[in-house]
Order: sequence, then structure tokens, then C-alpha cells
Amino acid sequence: MKTIDEMIAVMERARKGAQIQARVRNGGDWFSIPYPAWDWDTQDYRVEPVTKTMDIFLATHYSVTDAILNGECRDEETAFHTKKVTITWDE
Repeated sequence: MKTIDEMIAVMERARKGAQIQARVRNGGDWFSIPYPAWDWDTQDYRVEPVTKTMDIFLATHYSVTDAILNGECRDEETAFHTKKVTITWDE
């Protein structure tokens, strides 16, 4: 069973619009519930996990000779190679 502080934290997040999930106490799959009954004796509640994604572009500097040979640069003094990296985490 959650502590009173944990229960309050979930209910405050619900008040602010977070999606709440519930499951039968001590097992079962989590399911979304739009209007929780807050029956902490028979159900567990949590804020639905949200997966966040961020794209990051990494740039590396390399010689203009390499850029010309690769057809990526003609008369620039410097060349950059970029790579997109996607980072995902649960909040």
C-alpha cells in the first residue's frame, strides 16, 4: 500500500490533468481510468508513464579535403558532418 504522501502525490497530479492508471491490488495489468474512485484498499493507482523523445544533432568538424572528396563541400574552409540521435526516456 502506498503511503499517504504517495497517494496525495498521485491525486494532485490527477487534479492537474495527468492520466491516471489503476490495477487490482497486488497484481494485474495497469489500465487507464478517466475518473478514479480512489479506492486505495482494493486498487493501486499511478500516473500513467509518459515516454519523452528528443532529437539531438551532433556535429563533427573534419577537413575540407575530406569534404571535397566526399562531394559535401566545394570551396568552404571547413566542413561539418551531422548525425541525428534520438534519445527516449520515461518520465
